[in-house]
Amino acid sequence: MLEPISILIGFCIGVVAVAIAIELAWKKTPPLETCKLTTNWSINEIKNPSIVAEQFEGRLPEGARIIGDEIQIREGEEVEARRGEARGNFAIGKDRALIFSGKMKKGKIALRTTDDLIIQRLREEFERLWRKGEREMYSFFKISELPKKENIPVITRGVVRAIVPYRGKFLMRLSDGGHFIGVLINERLDLTRKEVEVKGELKERLIEAIEIKEI
Repeated sequence: MLEPISILIGFCIGVVAVAIAIELAWKKTPPLETCKLTTNWSINEIKNPSIVAEQFEGRLPEGARIIGDEIQIREGEEVEARRGEARGNFAIGKDRALIFSGKMKKGKIALRTTDDLIIQRLREEFERLWRKGEREMYSFFKISELPKKENIPVITRGVVRAIVPYRGKFLMRLSDGGHFIGVLINERLDLTRKEVEVKGELKERLIEAIEIKEI
């Protein structure tokens, strides 16, 4: 009669001993580091990143999706972009994310994380902003940096130097730091010597204006 009871007691003691050993081993194992502050980051470490940015400096990696207020897409960049409110600055991929306290610029401190919950929350926020963003992306360019390609939706800023008749419409001469661009408008506007923001389509080294607002 005693032999089965002895075996059962021995089994229970063994289970408890194993549990204690596992708990002690866990306590000796350092916690997995899922977040790290760094200035040594690169957007290229994230494959096909989804990016929310107020501004982005540098070349966007192939396959990126980006949304923001003033995003400049360079010639040859194979990315998807939408214009929208940038609530935060971050880039996410399948297994990691970079989070910035300010604008996404080289040398700025970023929080690199591999935490699944953080990545999922950022992905949900990106997709929400992406759905709300303008599908036709108007990229912001300084006048001196306007692309040479045509039929490009652009946004630029400058001071109106003159407005003159042109081909049955009017041509607004816009300048910024010694650089000039002509803006084609349908009617004469009282904007001479005023700073404006122009939204339109770049054609034949002119911008066909869709929207003009005084700054």
